[in-house]
Amino acid sequence: MKVLLALGLLVTINLVSAQDQYLDPTFSDYGVLLQDFAGEEDIGYSVLITNDSKILIAGSTKVNVSKDFFILKLNADGTRDLDFGDNGIALYDFYGQDDFLYDMIQYEDGRLLLVGAAVNQNSLDFAALRCFSNGSLDNSFNQNGKFSVSIQPSSKEFFLSAKLLEDGKVLLNGQLRESSDNQDFCTIKMNLDGSLDQNFGVNGVLRVNIGHHDYPSEIDVSDNGFIYQVGTTWYNSDGNYGDITLMRYTPNGILDNSFGVVTIDYGYEHDFGFDIEIHNGSIFLSGISSDGNTEYDYTLLKLNLDGILDTSFGDNGRFKIDCNGNSDFATEFTIIQDGSIIIGGYETDNDSDATNSYFVKCTPNGKLDSIFGDNGKIYFSNNYSHNYSNDIALQGDGKIVSVGSVRNGNNETDLLVLRLIPDQTLNNSEALSLSNLEIYPIPTSFELTIVCDKLIGSDYSLGVFDQTGQKVSTSIYSLQKVNEKQILLNVEKFTVGIFFIRLLTKENTYSKTFIKI
Repeated sequence: MKVLLALGLLVTINLVSAQDQYLDPTFSDYGVLLQDFAGEEDIGYSVLITNDSKILIAGSTKVNVSKDFFILKLNADGTRDLDFGDNGIALYDFYGQDDFLYDMIQYEDGRLLLVGAAVNQNSLDFAALRCFSNGSLDNSFNQNGKFSVSIQPSSKEFFLSAKLLEDGKVLLNGQLRESSDNQDFCTIKMNLDGSLDQNFGVNGVLRVNIGHHDYPSEIDVSDNGFIYQVGTTWYNSDGNYGDITLMRYTPNGILDNSFGVVTIDYGYEHDFGFDIEIHNGSIFLSGISSDGNTEYDYTLLKLNLDGILDTSFGDNGRFKIDCNGNSDFATEFTIIQDGSIIIGGYETDNDSDATNSYFVKCTPNGKLDSIFGDNGKIYFSNNYSHNYSNDIALQGDGKIVSVGSVRNGNNETDLLVLRLIPDQTLNNSEALSLSNLEIYPIPTSFELTIVCDKLIGSDYSLGVFDQTGQKVSTSIYSLQKVNEKQILLNVEKFTVGIFFIRLLTKENTYSKTFIKI
């Protein structure tokens, strides 16, 4: 596969376009892995990075006529780990009908818990299963490795996420749909053996009704054991005017009335809450919001533990960014060690109905991090009209792994895995390296010719950095391919100074210095 570099380097492409300089060429097919397990529908919803840098992906796949849970385990280079499951993949079925997976967590000993829902005859029930690190079922969990329960007959019930506690117990976050007009937040606490913790809520179950439609999204726990649950509540029966909803429960499963129910409404029809993380004594929430038009933007909120917005963060406690002029859905985020936050999700084109995965980074104080990607943003597009990022994980080396789905040319849905290199600095060893990369004339005031025989038949990306190691935005230069060995770089808009060119291929990194006059 060849790639298309932004702003001018035109190369024949197979799948990807736009901002491909951020895709990791050492992973699968130039940073992109597509998987079609059974030919109809394969969607990734959760991703984890193991201690040995392997990648675990969980989701749902349609096998024959019904959907099953799956786990796919990858080596660091994107190939399957053949020691896991059957040829790197494990499939799980509950009752021979549809099963829907939404989250995966890992215990300290490597065992995995998958949560979602399973159809049992005419009932959609809460469902979970636990397996060992090799993919085989753990029969010490509820006797056969699987758990399913219906809290209320005839209702639709499904887990959306799980949180592992320090004592090995698990909090399961879900929704109970009693009817189309009555949907509740539901939290279940489970013991290590898969039984319900009878000391939590009512017989292990906490059910909360706020409005007509209550849709929980995620759950987290503070250091003192209090439970925070975020989601969206619609207060009228027609499903309009949803607000971000945040609640706090005591460790034993009682709604904390001293905290109350926090609702956040920015004045238009819908504000959605999707993800939550308690970090250094603060609450971070991601979702979407709008300030009075029909399009929604990525939104990240910072609150104190009492539920009050931290006005020192962003704009009165809110970081809000329009990805690409259309409606944007921030489905997940992760907080880096330095306090900055990477947000993942997708943007929709309201005219063409296309969707593209989008990644944004904000600083610890809630401002767009312009060093990340191209002015704070990275997006992924392809030859097909729809791709989605449902979950992200950060590797120890700073690379981002995203999982979701893409609609292929047969109008079927395939698993999509991306690995991105967002780092915008050039280290000293790269800046001083010598290679068979040739550039001329030096110095230059207008255009630079880049020559390298490694371009032939290779997947590659090219970046330009200033003398401090920061990447130059692609908005001020253009690239044009001349032939299989030559690229023209227009540097007319560069300031006077010293710059570096970095050419990244699957095999090596090639760097050279040039002077702009």
